[in-house]
Amino acid sequence: NRCLTLKNQVSVSAPLMGYVSDRFGFRVTAGISSVTLAIGLGLASLCREVWQLYLIYGFMIAPSIVGCFMPSVGAISDWFDRYRSLAFGIGFAGTGVGTFIISPLVDFLIKEYGWRRTFQVIGVAGLLLNFPSSLFLNHRTKKNTRKVSNTDFLRDKAFWLIYLSQFFLQFSMLNSAHIIPYSIDLGTKSSSASWLQSIMGISSTCGRILMGIFVGYYNKHVVLYQIFSFCLMVFTLTFWLLLGKFWWSQVILSLCFGAAGGSLMSLIPMMLALMFGADRVATSNGFIFSAFAPGNLVGPALCGYIFDVSGSYTYAIVFTAIGYFLGFFVSLFFPSNYSEPTTPPCPSQPATDKLEEGGYQAQATALANHA
Repeated sequence: NRCLTLKNQVSVSAPLMGYVSDRFGFRVTAGISSVTLAIGLGLASLCREVWQLYLIYGFMIAPSIVGCFMPSVGAISDWFDRYRSLAFGIGFAGTGVGTFIISPLVDFLIKEYGWRRTFQVIGVAGLLLNFPSSLFLNHRTKKNTRKVSNTDFLRDKAFWLIYLSQFFLQFSMLNSAHIIPYSIDLGTKSSSASWLQSIMGISSTCGRILMGIFVGYYNKHVVLYQIFSFCLMVFTLTFWLLLGKFWWSQVILSLCFGAAGGSLMSLIPMMLALMFGADRVATSNGFIFSAFAPGNLVGPALCGYIFDVSGSYTYAIVFTAIGYFLGFFVSLFFPSNYSEPTTPPCPSQPATDKLEEGGYQAQATALANHA
C-alpha cells in the first residue's frame, strides 16, 4: 500500500509538471527538477518518521521525477517528425532498461550500506547524470515562435476516451503480479517462475521499440494497434487459465503479455501527438498520467479483496482480464479519421506569407483567364 501511495504521488503531480515543461521550456524544467530531486533524496535520508518521507516524496521527489521525465517526452515530440514514433518507442524502452539495471543495484546498496546511504548515493549519482543531460533538452524552435501550451484538448471527447482506457490499463497492470504466484500454484518451481517476470520485462522493452517502428510506417492505424494490444492481453490471460500448467506455454504467454503491455505504454504519446498536436505532448501526457492514480488505487484493492474471499488466484486473473477487456472496449470508440495537427506559421513573418500566397493565386488566376 505504501508503494502504491508513493507511485500515486508521481501521477498526481504529472499534469502540473507537464504543463510547466511546455510553458517554460524543457531545459529549465528538467534542470531545476534534477537539482530538487537530489535535494529531496538527501532530505529523505534524514527522515525519522514515515510521515516525513511521505511529505518529502509528495512535495519534492515526486514532482522532480515527473519534471525530469516530461521534458524528455516533449523534446522527442519537438525534435522528431518522420521518426517520432520510433523515438518514442526507444525513449520509453529506456525506462524498462533503467529499471532492470537500477533495481538490483539499489538492492545491493541497501544490503551493504543501508537505506540512508543509498538515498544519498542515488541523489548524487542522479544529479551528475540528470543535470548535464537536461542541458541538451532545448527546443528546436525559438521560444517566441512556439505556440504556448494550452489545455484545449480537455474539451475533446477523444482525450477522455484515452484517459479512461489508461485508467483500465493501470486498473489491471499491477494485478498482473498475481500471474507469478498463480504459476507456482500450478506446479511451476519458484526459480522458474521468477524467470517469467524477467521475460515479461525484456519483451515489454522490445514491444515498445517494435510498436514505434510499426507506427512510424503506418501511423494512421495507431488506434488499431491499441485495440490489438488490449485484445492480446485479454487472450493471453485467457489462455494462461487454460494452458498455464505447461512451462512452454507460460514462456510464450509471458512474451506476448509483456510485448502487449509495453506497446500500450509507448502508444500513449504517439496517439496524443497525432490527435492533439506534437507541441503539447508533455502537457497532454501529464494529464493522462493522472489516470494512473485512481487506477492503481481501485484495481489492486478490489483484486486483493477477491483473492482474500475466494482464496484462489484464478479469480484474480479473471478480474484482471476483465479490466483489460474494458480498456479494449473503450478503445473501440477512439476516432479513426484524425490527422496530425499542423504547426501554426511563424508569427514573425505572417504578412509576408499571406502576400506571397496572394501573389501566386493572382498569377494563377490571370493565366487561367488568359487561357
